[in-house]
Amino acid sequence: MSRGPSVGGVRIEWTPYQGLRFQSYQLLRSVAGIDAELIGSVYDIEQTVFVDSNALRGNTDYLYQVVVHTNRDENVPGPKYGAK
Repeated sequence: MSRGPSVGGVRIEWTPYQGLRFQSYQLLRSVAGIDAELIGSVYDIEQTVFVDSNALRGNTDYLYQVVVHTNRDENVPGPKYGAK
């Protein structure tokens, strides 16, 4: 996964899921000391870009994670990455 500034938000990009039973990508964002919140869902396995347009709050440090949700109600977490 990579992240970076984008016009109007933070661009999050990841590699497509290669496993079975894909249902969705769940995009999570957290701020230091606060539990992660769901900021979006992507239901197309080939769509691997998401722009967090609500992230720009000055000098706030964010932590992002993409979690794959399967049709067997399993969650496959990806690594976490920081962004400002």
